[in-house]
Amino acid sequence: MLPTTNKEFISVHNGHFIDAQGRVRLLRGVNLGGSSKLPFGYDHTDKNTNFNGFFDTAQSVSFVNRPFPLREAPLHFARLQRWGLTFLRCLVEMDGGDGAPMWTLESIGLKPRNFDVTKAALCVETCGLEVAKFPKMIWPTNYFKMACATMFSLFWGGAKCAPSCRINGVQVQEYLQSHYLNAMVELAEALKGLTNVVGFGAMNEPSSGYLGLKDLAKHFHPGELKYGLAPTPFQGMALADGYQQVVQRWSNGANQHVLGRPDEMVTVDPNGSRAWQQGRRCIWREERIWDVDSTSGKPVLLRPDHFADIMFGRDCYVPFAARFTERIRRVLPHILLFVELPALEFSIDAFPEIDDTLIPRAVNATHWYDGVTLFLQAWRPYFTVDPRTKRPAFGSAAVRRMHMKQLQGIKAYGNEQMNNAPTLIGETGVPFNMHGGKAFRNGDFSEQVGALDNTISCLEACMVSFTLWCYTSDNCNAFGDQWNMEDLSLISKDKPVRSEGPLPMPDRDACARAARAFARPYATRIAGYLLKSEFLLDRVRYELKYASNPSKPSETSMHPTEIFVPHLQYSKGYSVETSDGYYSVQSHDGWDVVFYMHDPSKTSHWLLITSKDTSIEKNCWARSLKRRILMPSLVALGAYTLYLIF
Repeated sequence: MLPTTNKEFISVHNGHFIDAQGRVRLLRGVNLGGSSKLPFGYDHTDKNTNFNGFFDTAQSVSFVNRPFPLREAPLHFARLQRWGLTFLRCLVEMDGGDGAPMWTLESIGLKPRNFDVTKAALCVETCGLEVAKFPKMIWPTNYFKMACATMFSLFWGGAKCAPSCRINGVQVQEYLQSHYLNAMVELAEALKGLTNVVGFGAMNEPSSGYLGLKDLAKHFHPGELKYGLAPTPFQGMALADGYQQVVQRWSNGANQHVLGRPDEMVTVDPNGSRAWQQGRRCIWREERIWDVDSTSGKPVLLRPDHFADIMFGRDCYVPFAARFTERIRRVLPHILLFVELPALEFSIDAFPEIDDTLIPRAVNATHWYDGVTLFLQAWRPYFTVDPRTKRPAFGSAAVRRMHMKQLQGIKAYGNEQMNNAPTLIGETGVPFNMHGGKAFRNGDFSEQVGALDNTISCLEACMVSFTLWCYTSDNCNAFGDQWNMEDLSLISKDKPVRSEGPLPMPDRDACARAARAFARPYATRIAGYLLKSEFLLDRVRYELKYASNPSKPSETSMHPTEIFVPHLQYSKGYSVETSDGYYSVQSHDGWDVVFYMHDPSKTSHWLLITSKDTSIEKNCWARSLKRRILMPSLVALGAYTLYLIF
C-alpha cells in the first residue's frame, strides 16, 4: 500500500515494477506493524503472565486500532514519509500461522488448552514462564509441532492427506480454504475505491506442515529449527494423543550450530491428557497413519511415507494462489499478487513454476533474514552461516558475498520460475535487543546500525524492492514488539538514552532506532533501466546509474528520474552531480525530491549526491588508514603466536 495521496498506477513488466509513465519503481517501506498479530489491548508482557482466562476470551477479541489508533495515523505516516518508507505491507489477521482463529483449531477437534502438556505447541500463554523469560526466537519451532503442522497440512492438502476428514459435511481442505478466502474477499470489498492498494499476499509465511515428508519417524528435514523439545512428526502425533515419548531436547548453542546434536533425551508424559477434544479421535489415526499396538499398548507407525508424494508448491500452493487471485480480482481487478512460500530454510520442495497465464501480475515476495543475527540476537560482521548448506563464512567480505548470493538466489526465483516477475523482499530486518538489550542502557546502537546497513546495502546491490520488518507503534524496550519477545521495530516508545552517531535527531524522530541505516537516499522512479543504486553510509554518498533508449525529444514523452533525499543524512546540505541533462530540487518537511531530466540523446546516465560536511570524508579516510595500519599488525601478531606455539 502506498500513501493515500499517491494516485499512481503500479504494474509489473520485464522483471520490474513500473508506473503509468513506464518508469521503473523501487518500492521501499515497512511491515505495519509487529503487534498487529495480537488483539488491541492485549500483548505479551509480564502484566499478562497470568493467562488463566486466556482461552475464555477468544471469541470476543478485537483488532480494531491495530496497527495504531486512527487518530495517531497522521503522525506515523508523516514520519515514514520523512524516512522514505512509503510502501506499507499491512498485517491482516487470519493470515498464516501467526493468526489462525481458535475456532479453526476447534473445528477439526483440537483442544488448545492441552497443547502445552502434550507439547503440541509452545506458547507464551501456556508454557508457565514469565514472558520476559520466554526463550528468544523459539516460537518458529511450532512449525514443526503437531498443532501447527496438522493445521497447515489440512489447509493446503487435506483432500489428499485426510480425505475422510469433514466439517459440517464439507471436506476439511475446502472448509478451511473457503472460510479464509471469504474473509479476504470481505477485506477487498472494504478497500474498494482506494487507488493506493497495490496488491494482496496470498498468505504470510505459509508452512507445508507434514506435506512432502518422506518418513514421519524422522525429523522434518535438515533445515528444521530444533530448539527446546523437538519430537519427530510421529512422536508429536503420539504425544498429542496422550502417549509417553522420549524426545530430543536442543539448545541454541554449540551443540546445535557446531556439533549438530541434541543436548539430551527427555521423557515427556502427557499422563493421558490429549490435544484432541473428548470423543474426537486423532485425524491421523483415523487415516491409518499410525495406531496403538494391541499387545504392547504403544503407538506404532503404519504409514511413514503417507505424505511423501504431495509436492507443496506445485500441488497445493499454486492452485490455491490462483484461486485466491481470481476471487480478489473480482473485487479489485488491478491488484498484484505477492507470492510467498515457506521460509527458505524451512522449505522441502523446490520453488515451483508459476505461469503468468495462471497467476498474471505476480510478484516474488520471499522473505530474507540473516539467520545468525536474528536467532543469536547479535551482529557478527565477520561470521555467518548459510541456512541451507550450514556452511560458515568468515570475514566481512565473505559474509557480504554469502548474503548477496542468498538474495540473488531469491531474485532468480522471480526471473526463472515466475516468468521474470519482479522481487520485493516482503520481510527483512534486524533485532534491536542485541546482547540482552545493551543498547537500551548505554544508547550505543552502532551494532544495530551496522547490521541494518549491511542488510539494506545488500538489498540495494541486488536492486530489489523491500519492506522492513517492522514498524511497531507500541514497541518498548522491555517487551519489544509485544509478540513473543521479538524486537525488530524501527521505533520504540522508549527513546534511546542518547542520539546514535552524528545524526541530529529532532524530537519528532527521537523514537527512531538506527535511523542512520534506514533513512537513506534512493531512486524511487527511474526513467530507464537501473544499473546501480548504492548508498555508502560511512561517506553519506549516494550513486545512481541507469541506461535509457536513445530517442528524439519529439518522439518521447519525457518524465524525470526521482530521488528521495532525507534531511536526516545531510544536516549541512548536499551537492548533486550528473552525467548530463539537468536537475531540480523540491523541498518538503524533512526530505527533498531531486528530479533529474537526462539528455535523451545519450544512453548512459549517472547521478551523485555527496554531503557538504567536509568532516565526513576526513573521518572516513582516517578510519580507512587505521584499518590499513591495524590489519598487518594483527596478521603479524597471529603469525608470531603460531610461531610460539609450534
